[in-house]
Amino acid sequence: MLATLLERLEMVTIEGTYPLSNGRLLSRATVPRDPALPKSWRLMSGGVVLGLLAGVALAGWRELRETGIRSGEDVRRLSSVPFLGYLPRFSNRRIRRLRPLVTQPLVLLGTPTAGFSRFRPQIKAGVSKVESAGLTEHFFAPLYLPSVAPDLAFNEPLKGILARLDRMSTPGTGSVAAIASLNAGEGRTVLAANLAQFSALSGARTLLIDADMANPALSRQLGFTEGSGLGELLSGKASLDDCITTLPATGLMVLPFVQTGPPNGRTRIMRLAEQLQAIRHQFDRIILDAQPFGTSSDVTALLNALDGVVMLADWGKTDRNAMQATLADDPVLQRKTAGIVLNRTKLKRLSSYGVTLDRPRRLRGRALVRT
Repeated sequence: MLATLLERLEMVTIEGTYPLSNGRLLSRATVPRDPALPKSWRLMSGGVVLGLLAGVALAGWRELRETGIRSGEDVRRLSSVPFLGYLPRFSNRRIRRLRPLVTQPLVLLGTPTAGFSRFRPQIKAGVSKVESAGLTEHFFAPLYLPSVAPDLAFNEPLKGILARLDRMSTPGTGSVAAIASLNAGEGRTVLAANLAQFSALSGARTLLIDADMANPALSRQLGFTEGSGLGELLSGKASLDDCITTLPATGLMVLPFVQTGPPNGRTRIMRLAEQLQAIRHQFDRIILDAQPFGTSSDVTALLNALDGVVMLADWGKTDRNAMQATLADDPVLQRKTAGIVLNRTKLKRLSSYGVTLDRPRRLRGRALVRT
């Protein structure tokens, strides 16, 4: 402690020997009105620049991640096949709006015919016919849009699809077409059912075949859980007349797949191709709900028996590169593809992708027609 005090005293003594110059007071000290830092304009400019850079980076990142098909222009860029239109996404609220339009069970009520009486429901007192038929809200309305509301704009793309298939059909015989997609769960069953019913309502003799033997969702949703169907027809256990059911509300003829057990893929597909060639002259249109390309090669094996294939793409989810590769790898498939239709489209967001729609309407889940 003493050493520190002595050192400090020595420093004061040394400093005291230096001469001090005279000082002059130039101005009185004042408190500034505005802060010297930070500068607002600098912060704002920096924020704008950084925001723009972040926005550009985010847009580039989203563009790199965007691999789904969003518009007809995407379809035209990835392949030479036509674009057939947009089908809308139906919310549960819109489906509930359609349900009151149903006045009778479209599938299960009617005059019994051969092979039909076993599907007739037992109507319970106080229970609606639709509920007693075991049809849920989620599946009922989308499967029967042309039946319950023929004026829906949803039906406009169906007209274009049928016209395209008719142009591709062999003159003098009925057209045979398959509804296909790359992946499961993209809406093939709903499109096949609506397209077939729209065809039947127009007066054409139409047969709808559930050719998805691994997952016959169409047969389950239509209420076919027993009896003869496609499996029995191909195995020779039943005739075509015994396996077909006519829906009384639309006149559509359905060939379900109700057989349980694993299907014998290659043999069954070859027999199905032979059957299509044999029965095509009996119908104006035959429409197949086929298995997806990602899980089966059934559509490829059936190409020789088909006049056309309608490819269904899930809006924003079906990969563009996968679709392009699938069509490019098989020239026969590309030649027989009638076109690509976008399903579950979010119509309000189409304007963000440069698509303009005619007269937007929101009544009962109506679809819009592309321009």
